[in-house]
Amino acid sequence: MPDVVPSVSEICNKTLQVFGRRPCLWQIEVTQTVLRRDQDVVSISATSSGKTLTF
Repeated sequence: MPDVVPSVSEICNKTLQVFGRRPCLWQIEVTQTVLRRDQDVVSISATSSGKTLTF
């Protein structure tokens, strides 16, 4: 478990570097919640909107 969850800008920059795409704010928030490991996450979004990126 990470000691510190990456910031919005850190996640955005890393996603852009690795995948060549900027994540939406909801994707970043889901990612931060998953990394905190303190609650379950249900992500509801349109088909092909990027839910898979969050895990």
